[in-house]
Order: sequence, then structure tokens, then C-alpha cells
Amino acid sequence: MNASAGVLKVLVVDDEPHARQRVRALLEDEPGVEVVGEAGDGLEALDKIRTLKPDCVFLDIQMPELSGLQLVERLSGEHTPHVVFTTAYDEYAIEAFDLAALDYLLKPFDRERFRKALERARTAVREGGRALDATQLKELIEQVRSGKTDWREKRLVVKVGTKVRFLNVDEIEFVLAEGDYVAVQAGKESLLVRERMRDVEGRLEKHGFFRIHRSALINLSWLREMRPFRHGDYEFVMASGKVLQSSPTYREQVQALAQARS
Repeated sequence: MNASAGVLKVLVVDDEPHARQRVRALLEDEPGVEVVGEAGDGLEALDKIRTLKPDCVFLDIQMPELSGLQLVERLSGEHTPHVVFTTAYDEYAIEAFDLAALDYLLKPFDRERFRKALERARTAVREGGRALDATQLKELIEQVRSGKTDWREKRLVVKVGTKVRFLNVDEIEFVLAEGDYVAVQAGKESLLVRERMRDVEGRLEKHGFFRIHRSALINLSWLREMRPFRHGDYEFVMASGKVLQSSPTYREQVQALAQARS
């Protein structure tokens, strides 16, 4: 963002003129935004990004010459602006875009939804967040479109800050709740992820993860010892040496686990 003027420089890319006009009109109604240009295809957009160096691009996905995804791939290692994808279809990619892009707009979108995406762009540029990693986005979308029964089957995909991380579920030792976040312990890394514990549990429970506390979810393959603690609760000694305690809320399940392991 232009630090002196506080202006967000935006490029609008879409192969449909009326779509570009609508996004431009919405942008021109917003304070502190400068539309530095438009492009009707991916190759034209590539050239304008390189010369105009916008802070943010509202980018259509399906375009002639070069798709939105291919465009971002071409920019890898160069000036890469923050990207808000716009799309009228491709339902399977929506989840990928939601994880890996700054934001996406599903056509037709209203002014309120547009403003939400614009505000995310302002915040990302103002706070100096890293722009989209094209390689990770490509990998993620290929998994979504691969035809597998469950594209998350062996990996947990999480967004850490502005980066997307692919975690092998077998390498995750435990997950701890920390306010509005969860701390995922994978090897020597502890990753702070903005997720709800129950959502993470839903994605991991089929992989041998077990809830012992409202704030703790463990991978049973990393469990080394269960030892009675007090009042029917247990201490769980993990492979790393970390000791976690169960809570009364999960006492019945934990005692059943202890019995099954004895």
C-alpha cells in the first residue's frame, strides 16, 4: 500500500467487460482505493501486474490465454499482490480458494460481501502479510480435483497466518485449544491455527485421535503411558515427554480407553 497516501492500488482482471465494470464501480465507491488498471485476459494481467505493481488484484479464475491460477503461478518469485479470486462456478475449488487465497467472491456477489473481501485486502496489505503462495494453491486445488474420496484423508490442511500448511496427520502428536485458536504440535513445531477444537477433532478422530479434555486432543499412536491421576482421571505421557491430564467431562471415555489398553 502507498504508505504516504494510504491508498490501496487495485487491478481488476476479468474477461467479461461488464464484470470488470461492476468491480470497478464498487471499488470507486470506496475511500482510499485507486483502480490502477484493468485486464481482459491472463497474459494482459501478467504484464500489468509486473508494470503497475498493484497491492491487490480482483482476479477471475476462468479466462482465455492464461487462467487466474496459471497467472499466479507465473508470478511465483516476482512481485505477487494479494489476490481476491472471483468465480461463477467450480464448487470443488471454492474450499481451496478459501484456504489459500486472501479471499474469493462467488458470482453474483453483493456489495456487503465485496466490502468484506476488500477489507481483508486492506488489512493484509497494511499489516504486511505475505501474499498468496501459488505453489501451495496449485497443490491444494489439484488435491481437491484429484477424484479421491476424501482429499484430506492423509493430511490436515490448515491456514497459519497467510500461509497454507499441509500436515501429515501421523506427525501430529497432540492439539491444544488456546482461546480462539488451536496449537497443533507436529514434530518440533507448534503451529497456532485459527480453528475451533471441535472442527479439528471432527477431521482427525478417524485417524486415531482421542479427546481427553475440552482443550486437549491426542494422537494415540504417540501415547506412551496412561497413569491414574486423581478421582478417576488420568495423566497421558506423550512420546515427546509432554504430560497432559484428562478432565471429568471425558472421564467415562478415558476410563474405557484405559481398560482397553490394559
